Amino acid sequence: MIVFSPLSTRRLDVRLRELSLDDEMALCYLPERMYEKALTEFLVRAIEHAGTPSERHVADPRAWTASERLLAFVHYSLHTREDAPDFAVTEAGRLSDFLDMARDSVHRPTWEVGEDKWTLQPLTGAMAETIEALQLELSPDQNGFKHWLVGLIAAQGVRANENAAPDPIASASDYTDWLRLRMKVIGAMPTSYTQELYAKFRDALGTSTDFFRLWFDDKGVIVLPKEAGSALNPARFLIYASISELALSLAGKS
Repeated sequence: MIVFSPLSTRRLDVRLRELSLDDEMALCYLPERMYEKALTEFLVRAIEHAGTPSERHVADPRAWTASERLLAFVHYSLHTREDAPDFAVTEAGRLSDFLDMARDSVHRPTWEVGEDKWTLQPLTGAMAETIEALQLELSPDQNGFKHWLVGLIAAQGVRANENAAPDPIASASDYTDWLRLRMKVIGAMPTSYTQELYAKFRDALGTSTDFFRLWFDDKGVIVLPKEAGSALNPARFLIYASISELALSLAGKS
C-alpha cells in the first residue's frame, strides 16, 4: 500500500489514497474525450480526506480551479509513477517544464471592450465539465476550438451589471441551461467586438492561472509550458498515465 504525503496549498488540504483495481477499471470505461469528467471521477475516488481548516479552503474537487485539479492528479502521480518525480508529460517535456508551485494564487484581471467592463473569474472543474458536455451536445462535428473559446469566455468572463450565473455544482442543470444560452449570445456578437474580447481574454488568462499556465484546444483544457516562448508542445494530463498496467490490460486499453 502506498502512503501519500499531504497536499497542502493556500486552498487545498487533501490526503489521497491509492486507487483499487475496481476504481481503476471503472475509470477505464469512462467515455473517451470526457477528460474533465474523467478527472473529477479520478479525484473523487482518490481523495481520502479533503479538509477545510479555513474559510478559503475548498473540499469539493468540482469547485477547485482547473489547475488545482491537475495539481492533485500530479500529486497522486508523484507517488505512483515509476518515472517520478520529474515524470514525462509530453514526448520532450517533463513535469518540471509545466508545474510552477510558486503560482499558488489567482487574481481576477479586468478589461474593457467598448463600454463594457469584464472581469475574469477562475475556471472551476464544474465549469469545465459543463463546457465539455455541451461540446458533445452542440458541436460534436463542428469547430471544437471555437466551442471552447466561446465556452470559456462565457463561463469565465463576467460583464459588469450582469446577473450572477447559477451555481454550477448546486444547480448543475440550471447552470447548463444558462451557459448554453450565454454561449449563443457571445457567438452572435459582432466580429469586431468578439475579436477584441478574445484578445483581451487571452491576455488575462495568461496572467491569472495558478500552478499551471492553462490554454485550450479543440478537445478542452491543455497546459502550456511554464516558460512563455518555450518550444515545448502543450500537454494534456490524462488519467490513464497513472492507472496500473493490469487495469489497462484488463480493460483492453493497453
